[in-house]
Amino acid sequence: MTQPNIGAEHRLHGMMHRLLAHMAQRVPPEVPPDRGVVSRQDALDALMRVAAVIDEQTQAGGMPPGRGVHASAMLMLIHDHLRPLPRGLIAPGGPDMVTPDLQALAEELRRERAAGGMQG
Repeated sequence: MTQPNIGAEHRLHGMMHRLLAHMAQRVPPEVPPDRGVVSRQDALDALMRVAAVIDEQTQAGGMPPGRGVHASAMLMLIHDHLRPLPRGLIAPGGPDMVTPDLQALAEELRRERAAGGMQG
């Protein structure tokens, strides 16, 4: 019996659920060799689309504000890994407000991972 073509987005949504299940069970997923398909710019574009969805849902009341802030902050960790974020929110060339924030969030993730918490 052939599988119905549900589309790339639905299949990758299923992959997200598979990774979440691995994380919840604390079982590392398979890590195959790099496919060479997704560029850094592709990842940045996708990240900003997710950021737009989070912002839209938070503004519309579909997501509690605290969850939206948390999700957005996690996306900024990913963004900084792919392409460093600007130094701060106040003004270009102003004080670096971002580095200490990224460091605090990364350290929190590491503490949770070391304590046996969630791991991607």
